[in-house]
Amino acid sequence: MSKIQVSVIMPVYNSEEYLETAIKSVLDQKMEDMELLLVDDGSKDRSGEICDKYKEDKRVRVFHKENEGICATRNFAVDHAEGEYLVFIDNDDELAADVLEKNYALAKKYDADVVKYGCSIEESFANGYVDKRANVFKKFRVFDREHAAKYYAVAEKERYFSYIWNGMYKKSFWTENHLKFDTSIKCGFEDRVLNYEIFQIAGKQVLNPEIGYKYYQRFEHSTFKKFNRNMLYSCLLSAEAEYELFQHLKSNPDFHSDWIQKSAEYLTEFLMLLSRSDNDMTKSELTDFMRKLRKSKAFRDVQKKGSDKRLSMTKKGVVRLFVKGKYGLLLNVSRVYARFIFLKKRMGKR
Repeated sequence: MSKIQVSVIMPVYNSEEYLETAIKSVLDQKMEDMELLLVDDGSKDRSGEICDKYKEDKRVRVFHKENEGICATRNFAVDHAEGEYLVFIDNDDELAADVLEKNYALAKKYDADVVKYGCSIEESFANGYVDKRANVFKKFRVFDREHAAKYYAVAEKERYFSYIWNGMYKKSFWTENHLKFDTSIKCGFEDRVLNYEIFQIAGKQVLNPEIGYKYYQRFEHSTFKKFNRNMLYSCLLSAEAEYELFQHLKSNPDFHSDWIQKSAEYLTEFLMLLSRSDNDMTKSELTDFMRKLRKSKAFRDVQKKGSDKRLSMTKKGVVRLFVKGKYGLLLNVSRVYARFIFLKKRMGKR
């Protein structure tokens, strides 16, 4: 029996409308020595039955388990994967043609722990509007751990850290470093948290400009369609994970970035989450969360140094409110900001 080159991991949960398209995008790959792990995470629709339809394909392995969420499901699949490399796909997206064959060839050529590739994005909204765009690496790049600091700014700008499914990962690298998705994260940011760790410890990495993944963010199928307090705490975990990466890279003379700027970006991201129209947090809950922010090591620098003259007016204002502990005012600002964004989008569509 030939060695399995790539294990494709697909967590499955309540995706009967899109699941078969996602599965076929994997099985239509030219690579013969691959496997597809379909892990039904306690679906309540026909998704589990759809997975079972593909059991006769020798490349497909189907698992059914109780619902635990995407992080636990991915961890489960990695433990059962037999391939030399790992690839992740969500159950309502698609792999681009030949992505496995092309990126496996790059992985082998450079003996890479990680090969990252671009993605196309199709985002749909409640009003029927569809936005199409692409996130790609501008140049083909290969670098090792000793030169990672030089490429951090490029990786951050070109969305290296945003997704886990835009890459291929050596299984031995993954298991030897005990990489795991954080199961405390229930609603977003799990990819970012893990990617910061991967970037720090990977030996050889390849950035491939070609699009290898088709990402569909459907309003009716998105985990972000409803406000969830876990988003805020998961975003905080992301900030702390990136802060650890900063601490690791900052002594390198090739590292060019600033944590005050990143702190302001995270605080603005918190504002965006708080400004959602369906946010039902009380002032007391907001105060508790802001206290956790102030105690976090990731936001010590911004509290000591305050705002930076290079920041935009919006970021300066957010930083000042945070530093002064004006939590109630921050909540009111977030609600005004939400109204402003709503009106701006509405005017733009006229």
